[in-house]
Amino acid sequence: MSAEQDRRRWNERYRARSERPESHTRLGEYVHLLRGGRALDLGAGLGRNADLLSGWSVVLVDISDVAMRRATGARVVADAEALPFPESSFETIVCTFFKPPLDLGRFLRPGGTLFLETFTMEDGKYRPDFPPIYRMSGSDVSVLFQGMITVHWEERDDGERVKGVFVGRKV
Repeated sequence: MSAEQDRRRWNERYRARSERPESHTRLGEYVHLLRGGRALDLGAGLGRNADLLSGWSVVLVDISDVAMRRATGARVVADAEALPFPESSFETIVCTFFKPPLDLGRFLRPGGTLFLETFTMEDGKYRPDFPPIYRMSGSDVSVLFQGMITVHWEERDDGERVKGVFVGRKV
């Protein structure tokens, strides 16, 4: 899917939403493991995660210009594969999707943290139609996050979807 097709798809989705969803539950469980300071919320949508990062300088990024117009705070419309930031710009990155071969570690300062939640390979049992390229497995962690120490990895099956959470620290 091209960036423009992706933008149209997400714009349609955000036009249909009348209110901002609650903050991300799993992020709330692990925010204490993240390094405060300047944070990038990638795929921010309407900015729900910024509430959990209060006191931090949060930059919201989403491909949807509709979502970014409705969100508040520092906002940037951009595709995840073409982020307009120099390397080592953030203490923390929050990302709730997986899009290989995205290298988020390069945008972290040394000691910076990454929170990533995404669907795992096991999720195929619930959504066989969901493209496997956007799923991650536990064995991918060491390959995908080279230069990072794994602080936490878990897979959780809620009976409807299977998601993994990775928290890592840049060495």
